[in-house]
Amino acid sequence: MKKLYYLILLSGLFIIILPSCKKDVISNPAALPSSNAVNVVVAPNQTYQLNLSGSAVVNIFKQAAHYQTSETLRNSGNGSFIYTYVPESNFKGRDQVVLSQTNIITTSNNISGCPNSNHTSANGTATYSTTYTTINIIVSN
Repeated sequence: MKKLYYLILLSGLFIIILPSCKKDVISNPAALPSSNAVNVVVAPNQTYQLNLSGSAVVNIFKQAAHYQTSETLRNSGNGSFIYTYVPESNFKGRDQVVLSQTNIITTSNNISGCPNSNHTSANGTATYSTTYTTINIIVSN
C-alpha cells in the first residue's frame, strides 16, 4: 500500500513540475528587446567574422542552421569577443544566428578598507544589460 501511495505522490509531482520547466521559444528574433540586425553576404566556404567589442559576455542565443563553424571566442589581445561563421561545405542560401551581449555593471561597498579586497557588503549591486544582434547571412557567389 505504501508503494502505491508513493507512486501516486511522485506522479502528481511530475505533473506539477514538468510543465513549469518549459523553456520559452522565441520564434521572431526581431521581437527581442534591444535588438539590432546585421546583414552580410558570404561566399561559399569563406569565413565571416564580427568583432563585438565592449561586451562583458557574448553567447549564441539562437544557433545558425547551416554552419561548419559558428562560435564566439574572446580575443586574448584586447579581451573583446569575435563571432566567427563558416557555412557548411558548398552551402548556398540563407542562414541566421542571434547573439546575446550582456554587459555587467557591479557596484559594491568595500567593508575591509582595502582597495584590492574581495570582501564586499550585502549592499553591493549588479546591473545586467542584454542586447541581441541578429546576423542575417546570405551565402552566395
